[in-house]
Amino acid sequence: MFDDVDARACITLQKQTPQGLLVASLDPVAAGIRDLTLAGHPLVQSYPESTDAPYFAGRTLLPWPNRVARGLWTHDGQTLRLEISDPEHEAALHGLLSSTIYSRGETTPSSVVFETTLTESEGYPFRLEVAIHYALGDKGLAVTYRVTNRSDRLAPFAAGAHPFLRAGQLSVSNMRLTSPVESYLVSDDNLIPVEEIALGLGDPVNLSDGVALSEVSLDTAFRVSPSPEGITTRLSSPDGAITELWQDPSWRWVQVFLTDRFPTSEGEVWALAVEPMTAPPNALATGQDLISLAPGEEWSASWGIRGERLSP
Repeated sequence: MFDDVDARACITLQKQTPQGLLVASLDPVAAGIRDLTLAGHPLVQSYPESTDAPYFAGRTLLPWPNRVARGLWTHDGQTLRLEISDPEHEAALHGLLSSTIYSRGETTPSSVVFETTLTESEGYPFRLEVAIHYALGDKGLAVTYRVTNRSDRLAPFAAGAHPFLRAGQLSVSNMRLTSPVESYLVSDDNLIPVEEIALGLGDPVNLSDGVALSEVSLDTAFRVSPSPEGITTRLSSPDGAITELWQDPSWRWVQVFLTDRFPTSEGEVWALAVEPMTAPPNALATGQDLISLAPGEEWSASWGIRGERLSP
Protein backbone atom coordinates (compact mmCIF):
# COMPACT_ATOMS: atom_id res chain seq x y z
CA MET A 1 0.00 0.00 0.00
CA PHE A 2 1.10 3.60 -0.66
CA ASP A 3 0.73 6.45 1.78
CA ASP A 4 -1.09 9.54 0.48
CA VAL A 5 2.10 11.28 -0.68
CA ASP A 6 3.36 8.24 -2.57
CA ALA A 7 -0.09 7.58 -4.02
CA ARG A 8 -0.16 11.05 -5.61
CA ALA A 9 3.42 10.95 -6.94
CA CYS A 10 3.72 10.89 -10.72
CA ILE A 11 5.19 7.83 -12.41
CA THR A 12 7.87 8.19 -15.09
CA LEU A 13 8.09 5.79 -18.02
CA GLN A 14 10.96 5.75 -20.53
CA LYS A 15 11.79 3.95 -23.76
CA GLN A 16 14.58 4.44 -26.26
CA THR A 17 13.06 4.68 -29.76
CA PRO A 18 14.46 5.20 -33.28
CA GLN A 19 13.55 8.90 -32.92
CA GLY A 20 15.13 9.29 -29.49
CA LEU A 21 14.18 8.90 -25.85
CA LEU A 22 10.41 8.79 -25.21
CA VAL A 23 9.45 9.90 -21.69
CA ALA A 24 6.01 10.00 -20.09
CA SER A 25 5.09 11.42 -16.70
CA LEU A 26 1.79 9.94 -15.58
CA ASP A 27 -0.41 11.29 -12.80
CA PRO A 28 -2.27 8.81 -10.54
CA VAL A 29 -4.91 11.50 -10.04
CA ALA A 30 -7.54 10.51 -12.63
CA ALA A 31 -4.89 8.29 -14.28
CA GLY A 32 -3.72 11.31 -16.25
CA ILE A 33 -0.89 12.29 -18.59
CA ARG A 34 1.18 15.07 -16.99
CA ASP A 35 3.94 15.24 -19.59
CA LEU A 36 5.07 13.43 -22.74
CA THR A 37 8.23 14.13 -24.73
CA LEU A 38 10.03 12.46 -27.62
CA ALA A 39 13.72 13.27 -28.08
CA GLY A 40 13.09 16.28 -25.85
CA HIS A 41 10.21 17.58 -27.99
CA PRO A 42 6.87 18.08 -26.19
CA LEU A 43 3.89 16.09 -27.46
CA VAL A 44 1.49 17.44 -24.81
CA GLN A 45 1.11 20.63 -22.82
CA SER A 46 2.53 19.73 -19.42
CA TYR A 47 1.84 21.10 -15.95
CA PRO A 48 4.00 21.11 -12.79
CA GLU A 49 3.87 17.89 -10.81
CA SER A 50 3.08 19.76 -7.61
CA THR A 51 -0.07 21.37 -9.02
CA ASP A 52 -3.55 20.22 -9.96
CA ALA A 53 -4.12 19.55 -13.67
CA PRO A 54 -5.44 22.76 -15.31
CA TYR A 55 -8.61 22.26 -17.36
CA PHE A 56 -8.55 18.51 -16.46
CA ALA A 57 -5.39 18.23 -18.60
CA GLY A 58 -4.59 14.62 -19.47
CA ARG A 59 -7.23 13.12 -17.19
CA THR A 60 -9.37 10.01 -17.69
CA LEU A 61 -13.10 10.75 -17.86
CA LEU A 62 -15.57 8.08 -16.65
CA PRO A 63 -18.43 7.12 -16.58
CA TRP A 64 -19.11 10.02 -18.91
CA PRO A 65 -17.02 12.75 -20.58
CA ASN A 66 -18.10 16.37 -20.88
CA ARG A 67 -21.43 17.45 -19.36
CA VAL A 68 -24.80 16.12 -18.25
CA ALA A 69 -27.37 18.92 -18.32
CA ARG A 70 -28.64 19.83 -14.85
CA GLY A 71 -27.11 16.56 -13.65
CA LEU A 72 -30.32 14.73 -14.55
CA TRP A 73 -30.73 11.50 -16.48
CA THR A 74 -33.16 8.58 -16.59
CA HIS A 75 -32.47 4.85 -16.33
CA ASP A 76 -35.12 2.11 -16.28
CA GLY A 77 -37.79 4.74 -15.78
CA GLN A 78 -36.06 6.25 -12.76
CA THR A 79 -34.81 9.83 -12.77
CA LEU A 80 -31.32 10.03 -11.29
CA ARG A 81 -29.60 13.18 -10.02
CA LEU A 82 -25.84 13.74 -10.28
CA GLU A 83 -23.93 16.34 -8.33
CA ILE A 84 -23.61 19.68 -10.15
CA SER A 85 -19.82 20.05 -10.49
CA ASP A 86 -20.00 22.87 -13.08
CA PRO A 87 -22.41 25.38 -11.48
CA GLU A 88 -21.64 28.03 -14.12
CA HIS A 89 -23.24 25.78 -16.73
CA GLU A 90 -25.63 23.89 -14.42
CA ALA A 91 -24.07 20.57 -15.31
CA ALA A 92 -22.34 17.47 -13.97
CA LEU A 93 -18.89 17.65 -15.54
CA HIS A 94 -16.43 14.95 -16.67
CA GLY A 95 -17.72 11.96 -14.76
CA LEU A 96 -17.10 10.70 -11.23
CA LEU A 97 -13.40 9.79 -11.33
CA SER A 98 -11.78 13.06 -12.43
CA SER A 99 -10.19 13.61 -9.01
CA THR A 100 -9.82 9.97 -7.93
CA ILE A 101 -6.33 8.74 -7.03
CA TYR A 102 -5.91 5.48 -8.95
CA SER A 103 -3.80 2.68 -7.48
CA ARG A 104 -0.74 1.46 -9.32
CA GLY A 105 -0.90 -2.04 -10.78
CA GLU A 106 1.53 -3.95 -12.98
CA THR A 107 4.50 -1.73 -13.89
CA THR A 108 7.51 -2.03 -16.19
CA PRO A 109 10.04 0.66 -17.25
CA SER A 110 7.83 1.46 -20.26
CA SER A 111 4.30 0.64 -19.06
CA VAL A 112 1.95 0.94 -16.10
CA VAL A 113 -1.63 0.04 -15.22
CA PHE A 114 -3.73 2.37 -13.09
CA GLU A 115 -6.70 0.76 -11.35
CA THR A 116 -9.75 1.87 -9.39
CA THR A 117 -13.34 0.85 -8.67
CA LEU A 118 -16.25 3.21 -9.11
CA THR A 119 -18.76 2.35 -6.40
CA GLU A 120 -22.52 2.83 -6.48
CA SER A 121 -23.93 6.26 -5.69
CA GLU A 122 -27.34 7.90 -5.72
CA GLY A 123 -26.76 9.52 -9.11
CA TYR A 124 -24.96 6.54 -10.68
CA PRO A 125 -26.06 3.27 -9.00
CA PHE A 126 -23.52 1.01 -10.71
CA ARG A 127 -20.19 -0.52 -9.78
CA LEU A 128 -17.46 -0.40 -12.43
CA GLU A 129 -13.97 -1.85 -12.21
CA VAL A 130 -11.58 0.37 -14.19
CA ALA A 131 -8.05 -0.27 -15.47
CA ILE A 132 -6.09 2.26 -17.57
CA HIS A 133 -3.01 0.78 -19.27
CA TYR A 134 -0.27 3.10 -20.53
CA ALA A 135 2.46 1.69 -22.79
CA LEU A 136 5.29 3.42 -24.67
CA GLY A 137 5.92 2.41 -28.28
CA ASP A 138 8.38 3.49 -30.96
CA LYS A 139 6.62 6.81 -31.67
CA GLY A 140 4.46 7.57 -28.69
CA LEU A 141 2.08 6.50 -25.98
CA ALA A 142 -0.81 4.02 -26.26
CA VAL A 143 -3.65 4.15 -23.74
CA THR A 144 -6.03 1.21 -23.29
CA TYR A 145 -9.16 1.42 -21.15
CA ARG A 146 -10.69 -1.70 -19.61
CA VAL A 147 -14.05 -1.34 -17.85
CA THR A 148 -15.85 -4.26 -16.20
CA ASN A 149 -19.39 -4.14 -14.84
CA ARG A 150 -19.42 -5.48 -11.27
CA SER A 151 -23.07 -4.52 -10.76
CA ASP A 152 -25.97 -6.98 -10.78
CA ARG A 153 -27.69 -5.17 -13.66
CA LEU A 154 -26.97 -3.55 -17.02
CA ALA A 155 -24.66 -0.52 -16.62
CA PRO A 156 -24.60 2.34 -19.16
CA PHE A 157 -21.51 4.53 -19.46
CA ALA A 158 -19.29 6.55 -21.79
CA ALA A 159 -15.56 7.16 -21.70
CA GLY A 160 -13.24 10.02 -22.61
CA ALA A 161 -9.84 11.59 -22.06
CA HIS A 162 -8.62 15.19 -21.89
CA PRO A 163 -5.10 15.49 -23.37
CA PHE A 164 -3.72 18.85 -24.52
CA LEU A 165 -1.53 18.39 -27.60
CA ARG A 166 1.67 20.19 -28.53
CA ALA A 167 3.88 19.91 -31.60
CA GLY A 168 7.29 21.32 -30.78
CA GLN A 169 8.11 24.63 -29.17
CA LEU A 170 6.06 27.18 -31.15
CA SER A 171 2.75 28.55 -29.88
CA VAL A 172 -0.25 26.35 -30.61
CA SER A 173 -1.99 29.46 -31.95
CA ASN A 174 0.33 29.26 -34.99
CA MET A 175 -0.52 25.66 -35.80
CA ARG A 176 -2.98 23.80 -38.00
CA LEU A 177 -5.41 21.06 -36.94
CA THR A 178 -6.73 18.32 -39.22
CA SER A 179 -9.18 15.54 -38.35
CA PRO A 180 -11.57 13.32 -40.38
CA VAL A 181 -14.77 14.78 -38.92
CA GLU A 182 -18.18 14.70 -40.60
CA SER A 183 -20.39 16.85 -38.35
CA TYR A 184 -20.33 19.03 -35.27
CA LEU A 185 -22.68 19.89 -32.42
CA VAL A 186 -24.12 23.34 -31.82
CA SER A 187 -24.52 24.00 -28.11
CA ASP A 188 -26.60 26.30 -25.95
CA ASP A 189 -25.25 28.80 -23.42
CA ASN A 190 -24.63 25.96 -20.97
CA LEU A 191 -22.55 24.03 -23.56
CA ILE A 192 -25.24 21.37 -24.00
CA PRO A 193 -25.80 20.21 -27.62
CA VAL A 194 -29.01 21.32 -29.29
CA GLU A 195 -28.28 20.50 -32.95
CA GLU A 196 -25.93 18.41 -35.10
CA ILE A 197 -24.73 20.01 -38.34
CA ALA A 198 -23.07 18.20 -41.24
CA LEU A 199 -19.81 19.75 -42.36
CA GLY A 200 -19.37 20.93 -45.92
CA LEU A 201 -16.45 22.00 -48.09
CA GLY A 202 -15.15 25.37 -46.97
CA ASP A 203 -16.92 25.34 -43.59
CA PRO A 204 -14.68 27.39 -41.23
CA VAL A 205 -14.67 24.60 -38.63
CA ASN A 206 -14.30 21.71 -41.08
CA LEU A 207 -11.30 19.99 -39.56
CA SER A 208 -11.22 17.48 -42.41
CA ASP A 209 -9.99 20.34 -44.59
CA GLY A 210 -7.58 21.46 -41.88
CA VAL A 211 -8.02 24.73 -39.98
CA ALA A 212 -5.56 27.39 -38.86
CA LEU A 213 -6.02 27.68 -35.11
CA SER A 214 -5.36 31.42 -35.29
CA GLU A 215 -8.61 31.79 -37.25
CA VAL A 216 -11.09 29.79 -35.15
CA SER A 217 -12.68 29.64 -31.73
CA LEU A 218 -13.25 26.05 -30.62
CA ASP A 219 -15.01 24.35 -27.75
CA THR A 220 -16.80 21.93 -30.01
CA ALA A 221 -17.77 18.26 -30.20
CA PHE A 222 -17.24 16.61 -33.59
CA ARG A 223 -18.49 13.28 -34.88
CA VAL A 224 -15.62 11.51 -36.62
CA SER A 225 -16.00 9.60 -39.86
CA PRO A 226 -16.07 5.86 -39.13
CA SER A 227 -13.04 3.87 -40.20
CA PRO A 228 -12.07 0.29 -39.34
CA GLU A 229 -8.45 1.46 -39.13
CA GLY A 230 -9.31 4.13 -36.56
CA ILE A 231 -9.15 7.91 -36.62
CA THR A 232 -6.17 10.27 -36.57
CA THR A 233 -6.20 13.95 -35.59
CA ARG A 234 -3.06 15.87 -36.59
CA LEU A 235 -1.55 19.01 -35.08
CA SER A 236 0.97 20.56 -37.49
CA SER A 237 3.47 23.30 -36.67
CA PRO A 238 4.98 25.76 -39.20
CA ASP A 239 8.44 24.47 -38.24
CA GLY A 240 7.55 20.98 -39.48
CA ALA A 241 6.73 19.32 -36.14
CA ILE A 242 3.67 17.03 -36.16
CA THR A 243 1.87 15.42 -33.25
CA GLU A 244 -1.01 13.00 -33.80
CA LEU A 245 -3.78 11.68 -31.61
CA TRP A 246 -5.20 8.37 -32.81
CA GLN A 247 -8.31 6.66 -31.56
CA ASP A 248 -9.72 3.25 -32.43
CA PRO A 249 -13.27 2.95 -33.87
CA SER A 250 -14.83 2.74 -30.38
CA TRP A 251 -14.17 6.46 -29.94
CA ARG A 252 -16.81 7.99 -32.24
CA TRP A 253 -16.37 11.60 -31.14
CA VAL A 254 -13.67 14.15 -30.48
CA GLN A 255 -14.03 17.35 -28.48
CA VAL A 256 -11.69 20.19 -29.45
CA PHE A 257 -11.07 23.00 -26.98
CA LEU A 258 -8.75 25.95 -27.66
CA THR A 259 -7.78 28.38 -24.91
CA ASP A 260 -5.26 31.20 -24.49
CA ARG A 261 -5.35 30.89 -20.69
CA PHE A 262 -3.58 27.64 -19.89
CA PRO A 263 -1.44 28.42 -16.81
CA THR A 264 2.27 27.59 -16.84
CA SER A 265 5.27 28.68 -14.78
CA GLU A 266 6.02 31.21 -17.57
CA GLY A 267 2.48 32.59 -17.57
CA GLU A 268 -0.65 31.79 -19.55
CA VAL A 269 -0.20 30.18 -22.98
CA TRP A 270 -2.33 28.94 -25.84
CA ALA A 271 -3.29 25.28 -25.43
CA LEU A 272 -5.35 22.81 -27.44
CA ALA A 273 -7.31 19.93 -25.96
CA VAL A 274 -8.13 17.09 -28.37
CA GLU A 275 -10.41 14.80 -26.39
CA PRO A 276 -11.37 11.33 -27.67
CA MET A 277 -14.88 10.37 -26.51
CA THR A 278 -17.06 7.32 -27.03
CA ALA A 279 -20.19 9.48 -26.83
CA PRO A 280 -21.10 13.17 -27.22
CA PRO A 281 -21.83 15.65 -24.43
CA ASN A 282 -25.02 14.95 -22.45
CA ALA A 283 -25.01 11.30 -23.57
CA LEU A 284 -26.23 9.95 -20.23
CA ALA A 285 -29.36 12.05 -20.63
CA THR A 286 -29.92 11.42 -24.37
CA GLY A 287 -28.65 7.84 -24.54
CA GLN A 288 -26.69 8.63 -27.71
CA ASP A 289 -23.81 6.19 -28.30
CA LEU A 290 -23.80 4.96 -24.70
CA ILE A 291 -22.07 1.65 -23.99
CA SER A 292 -24.16 -0.83 -21.99
CA LEU A 293 -22.41 -3.63 -20.11
CA ALA A 294 -24.15 -6.72 -18.76
CA PRO A 295 -23.14 -7.92 -15.28
CA GLY A 296 -19.58 -9.27 -15.47
CA GLU A 297 -19.07 -8.01 -19.03
CA GLU A 298 -15.85 -6.18 -19.97
CA TRP A 299 -15.29 -3.40 -22.50
CA SER A 300 -11.89 -2.34 -23.84
CA ALA A 301 -10.73 0.35 -26.28
CA SER A 302 -7.55 2.28 -27.07
CA TRP A 303 -6.26 5.68 -28.15
CA GLY A 304 -2.84 7.29 -28.12
CA ILE A 305 -0.45 10.14 -28.92
CA ARG A 306 2.57 9.92 -31.23
CA GLY A 307 5.22 12.23 -32.60
CA GLU A 308 4.97 11.71 -36.34
CA ARG A 309 7.58 14.33 -37.13
CA LEU A 310 9.81 16.30 -34.78
CA SER A 311 11.08 19.84 -35.08
CA PRO A 312 14.41 20.34 -36.85
